[in-house]
Amino acid sequence: LRLGSPGIAATAADQIPLRLASTILGGGFSSRVNIRLREDNGYTYGASAGASLLREGGSIVGGADVRNEVTGAALTEYFNEYKRIGADLVPADEMRMHKRYVAGGYLLSNQMQRAVAGTLAANWLVGLPAEFLGEYVPLIEKVTPEQVRDVAKKYFAPENQSIVVVGDAKAVGEQLKAFGDFTGTDK
Repeated sequence: LRLGSPGIAATAADQIPLRLASTILGGGFSSRVNIRLREDNGYTYGASAGASLLREGGSIVGGADVRNEVTGAALTEYFNEYKRIGADLVPADEMRMHKRYVAGGYLLSNQMQRAVAGTLAANWLVGLPAEFLGEYVPLIEKVTPEQVRDVAKKYFAPENQSIVVVGDAKAVGEQLKAFGDFTGTDK
């Protein structure tokens, strides 16, 4: 099960709030879609959602490997979480937890000179200045719940997502009718 839509460039004004929104929604073990699909419902071992930010654009992608019989229910849960993060303010404790996760992971991943060189090179490839290396954590810390809600509403809107399902067409076909028209293939 995969969902996706066009995203934004790494240099776009929304990129920092979008990075944090992506982490809250689907960027780790304690993310909303993983908790909902794995912990609460047992649909999958792991579910994710996030943004890939490149030089000229990017992508918004979510996905999980689920059993045929829960495909429709899993899609419903994805869209419920996409709607929720785009409608409600993220509580302060959840914001704090995910900011720490993002900042801590970034700092840990850049402890070695080789890693710093890799981060600088990756930033250069997507059009970010060298200074971004030191600006990233303070920028993440400044993101507000309102910014998270606003970028999530804009980029994770369910109506903008394309859906790809791989499975037994007979088993999942009826479940997918609620999500629009699908084109099937047996390849």
